[in-house]
Amino acid sequence: MLAAINDVVAKLNESPLTIGAKTGTSGKIFGSVTNLQISRAIREQKGYDIDRKKINIVEEVKELGTHKATIDFGNGHSTEIDFEVVAE
Repeated sequence: MLAAINDVVAKLNESPLTIGAKTGTSGKIFGSVTNLQISRAIREQKGYDIDRKKINIVEEVKELGTHKATIDFGNGHSTEIDFEVVAE
């Protein structure tokens, strides 16, 4: 199981996820990025289905740019991933 987790972690850390968001004129996004959006981005961009409940966004994301989230695989195994919020 640890080898499978390490494979997933390596794939997730190859490059940051990209999440599109609608923005106002100031560059702030409408609403905030959710763990559901990150879960969908992982499925679409990396090919892994990770339950949104296992994803924790470190701080509320309301601006474009690079941010961090933590994925908890259970049994003390977790990883931090980068994701980039871009204007749609």
